[in-house]
Amino acid sequence: MEEAAFERRVTTNLARALGVLEAMAIQTNRPSVRDINEAVGEGLSFEMCRAMSRPLQDEVVHEVSVPIAWAPGVSAPRGVAHASDFPRECSDRLKEIATVLRRDRVDSHEVIYGVVVGLRSRSGDEGGRVEIETLVDGAKRLVRLDLNENDYETARSTHKRGPVVVRGTLHRNPGRTATMDVLSFEPDLSLPLGNV
Repeated sequence: MEEAAFERRVTTNLARALGVLEAMAIQTNRPSVRDINEAVGEGLSFEMCRAMSRPLQDEVVHEVSVPIAWAPGVSAPRGVAHASDFPRECSDRLKEIATVLRRDRVDSHEVIYGVVVGLRSRSGDEGGRVEIETLVDGAKRLVRLDLNENDYETARSTHKRGPVVVRGTLHRNPGRTATMDVLSFEPDLSLPLGNV
């Protein structure tokens, strides 16, 4: 079950990252440096841009298409496209995005999956503190998050019921509880609710 869940999450993240790259590569306006750096939290990388643009350098290649097929016995994750297509016309844009990613090193954004095991909020607080049980560098650890009001409500609704996915800057804090500066906090929709 855990191995299947991991593979499904990896595929879901890949599909989302490709979807973000496709949208930026084919849109009329050039994406801003900020948009590109924020997309790193969705899985976008220099290596992905290069992998999509390299085949388009060959004059016989008119398009690179990356289809994603899901097992028929389990519903596909919500909000994930079944394919991402990169026509030759977007080759220069892909290279521009890759250049920005290579030049502008942002804080390392990471994605963690886990279960909310602790909630703490005082009367009058907007939001609160949450503890997630997850894997960090292959070991089970707690990660402490300070969440705004909306994200805290999401944490309350998923508390010990289903997994969550968190994107942000992870601080490992050796010998102490790890913490994370949160960019996004949401239920993990890569797994069907019946399997969590």
